[in-house]
Amino acid sequence: MYNNFNQNDNGQNQQNDGEQNKQPTFMINPHNGKPFDPNNIYDTNNPFSPLYQKYQQPGKGFAITSLVLGICSFFLMFFPVLGLIVPFLGIIFASIAPGKGCRGGIQTAGLVLSIIGMILAVLVTIAFITHSGTYTYWDFNF
Repeated sequence: MYNNFNQNDNGQNQQNDGEQNKQPTFMINPHNGKPFDPNNIYDTNNPFSPLYQKYQQPGKGFAITSLVLGICSFFLMFFPVLGLIVPFLGIIFASIAPGKGCRGGIQTAGLVLSIIGMILAVLVTIAFITHSGTYTYWDFNF
């Protein structure tokens, strides 16, 4: 807790006038190393300010979307139509991401998972089409 008393040179307590002797305090922004006033919420360098926007790499949303769709394609490959659409969209988003400026692990992983999911979905769809209607209820001996 802060008090409004300071000791003068003689060791006696002297009351401050509040804002008159108050010095602005500056902190260092950990993201860019520039000083900012933590009491000023309108300072664009203040990371606690609603105006401060953290830098995000452009195209990273497309890469994350391709990764999520690539993972989902493994679970949806047993559904013939949906299992083909989801990895196709993942491949599209993974190929858009480098054009927006995001090249790296997330984009590559999304592309690889989407391609593998597409291949497996095509195989499952071919197996579903070729074997549908081949068996009836009476073919199984329960």
